Amino acid sequence: MLKDLTPNWEEIKKNSLRWKELQDQGIITADYEYLPSYKRRVNTDNIPETSRLLLGFEKGDIPGMYVEVNFRFDEFVEYPDYRPSYEDEFKLFAPHYKKEQFGVADNVQQVLDYFFEECQDLDKNYFILMMPVKQNKENKGKGGGWRWHKWGEYIGKLPRKYEYLDDEDFDNVEEFPGYVICFHIYPFPS
Repeated sequence: MLKDLTPNWEEIKKNSLRWKELQDQGIITADYEYLPSYKRRVNTDNIPETSRLLLGFEKGDIPGMYVEVNFRFDEFVEYPDYRPSYEDEFKLFAPHYKKEQFGVADNVQQVLDYFFEECQDLDKNYFILMMPVKQNKENKGKGGGWRWHKWGEYIGKLPRKYEYLDDEDFDNVEEFPGYVICFHIYPFPS
């Protein structure tokens, strides 16, 4: 089942103060306050109500689902050594690998469907990191950018034709919001 990580308030305070110092020095030019990783949550607004009820989620934030933009493992007490081990990052489904631990989807619902068994497993806990990757239409045909094959299995339904997301033409695809979602599931640390 999906489970929230426990915030490490000491590390969050350090990171917040460091953010402020870097702002004061002009190194960080963003004019907003530091946003701790535990607050970067995925919300049920993006999934149908029937799926939310089937998975047992209340309205609001989905337990154990975080946005991965600059995700700080050190802000959680479960990770005193900062990062998950290699086995936790890539060996969850070893040795048979009937599915991949990370990949790309079109939306949050596809990720929840892909990991349905893990979401329902009462004996083991997991958390999922997700990161939106926006298409840059101004880069079309120029080469470079985000590539489909480097981020694991694609579980979505978009009619892909090119190596780079920026080269794709999804203007007439109603389900395309302008980005895809990279995801990664982790076993909850014991």
